[in-house]
Order: sequence, then structure tokens, then C-alpha cells
Amino acid sequence: MASFWFERQKYGGTYNRHRAAHDKHVVVCTTSLNHDQIMDFLNEFYSHRLHQTYHVILISPAEPDVQLRSILLTALWKQRVIYMQGSALRTYDLIRARVDRSRAVFILETRTHTNKIMADQHSILRSWAVKDFAPYVPQYVQIFRPENKIHVKFAGE
Repeated sequence: MASFWFERQKYGGTYNRHRAAHDKHVVVCTTSLNHDQIMDFLNEFYSHRLHQTYHVILISPAEPDVQLRSILLTALWKQRVIYMQGSALRTYDLIRARVDRSRAVFILETRTHTNKIMADQHSILRSWAVKDFAPYVPQYVQIFRPENKIHVKFAGE
């Protein structure tokens, strides 16, 4: 019971202010957690030698499933990846993740999403919210439909 409480507390916690001031981190925002997508991101991100010291903060409203929990507990990722349950649309959650002190924000959607228009709309809204909160933090936004890129570009102006 105690481990369950600590796990829940961890997901609702805050990225340490001291750590945010001294360590590099990036934030990954997604509406749903997909094991393969998260692993692809982590493997690609950490393949660059300059990223080896970065922390990755995952923000999603979804509860982590068994597969994602196993990733978070693996020795390779345990000290590098932090999961926070929340949303990029809530200022409180952006504060918790110290988005304004991050080196970048990645906004991802599940590749298998059936409604690409709605997925892009969610990504655009999250991009605007992040831009309002932390205008100088670079964003990398996954968009499915090319005609929607203009909306993300607009957020950058």
C-alpha cells in the first residue's frame, strides 16, 4: 500500500527546483502513452552523446500502464526519465515540469491515432499553451497533416 502511495505521489510531484537550475532537461508532452513511441523517443534522444546528461520529463494525463512503469523502473532510464501525470494545457503542470527552464519541449501524438485532424488540433493547442507559458523554449511538434504546420508556426511568432 505504501509503495502505491509513493508511486502516485511521484506522478503528481514537481521537478526539483535545484535540479532544474543546474541540470539540463527536456519535456515530452503527449495525450496518450504508447510504450513503443516512448522507447523510440528515448533511444533516439539519448543516442546523441550531448544528451546523455539530460533528464526527460514525460507529461501526460494518462496513467502509466505496466509497460511504461517497467521502462521507468529500468536501471537505464530510472535516473533519467521522470513521469508526471498532467497536461500541457494546465499552467500548474507546466510549472511542475519547469517547462520555462527546459532546453526544449517535444509535443507528440500516438502514430496510430485514428483521427489525425483531432490529434493535430490537440498538438496545436498544447503548442500554443507552451508558447504562452515559455515563449523562448524551443518546441518540436509532431503534426500529421502538412496543412496544419502553419498553426504551429503561428505559435512561434
